[in-house]
Amino acid sequence: MIGDAIEAAQLNIRTRNGKTLSLTLPQTEVFEDRTPRLADLDGDGQTEVITIRSSNRGGGSVTLYALRNGQLQEVGSTGFIGRANRWLNIAGIADYLGNGMQQVAYVEIPHIGGTLRLYEFNDGKMRQALSKFGFSNHAIGSRNLGLSATADMNGDGTFDLLVPDTRRSTLHALSFKGGSIQQLGKFRLPAPLETDIHTSGSKASTTFLFGLTNGRYYELSMP
Repeated sequence: MIGDAIEAAQLNIRTRNGKTLSLTLPQTEVFEDRTPRLADLDGDGQTEVITIRSSNRGGGSVTLYALRNGQLQEVGSTGFIGRANRWLNIAGIADYLGNGMQQVAYVEIPHIGGTLRLYEFNDGKMRQALSKFGFSNHAIGSRNLGLSATADMNGDGTFDLLVPDTRRSTLHALSFKGGSIQQLGKFRLPAPLETDIHTSGSKASTTFLFGLTNGRYYELSMP
């Protein structure tokens, strides 16, 4: 899926005191990602490790790990998609709902008609908050996993998500504030998105820089 035939089966973390802890998956599972993410999703002051974990029968999942009683343990998961060779790609982690907690946004099956899903982690469980069909943040075989971006795009103090449609030819700026999906903007591209989306700017304005399959780079500024 992501441009190589080698996938990791072990997660290693180093604590603040320098201790290294490891967790090894069963032979039927791998971490199908390039790097884990770190965030405190449930607001308990402890960092969760956010991974894309895949099964040879069930496909991909977003699975969380954390330190519990001095051990690295699984603490939450979206559950596997339910079919082999069905993958997902994380699009962003931020407080998209504006409720003071961080959520995980990801595109399920980005290569064959992807569904954007937003999940929260509360009371030890991952729960879906929102979903919408028609998005893709990855081209099959590509090493680029960052075909999306997070920023406050309308100045309301809440993070929004910039993510391509299924053909990667249109960028959609989406707000999830208050628990509903609202489109802040739609930007047609002269060619499909190919590179990661990079951001720069200030609270007043954000600039997105990205490359397309036509070999050119473009800038998009919001608001």
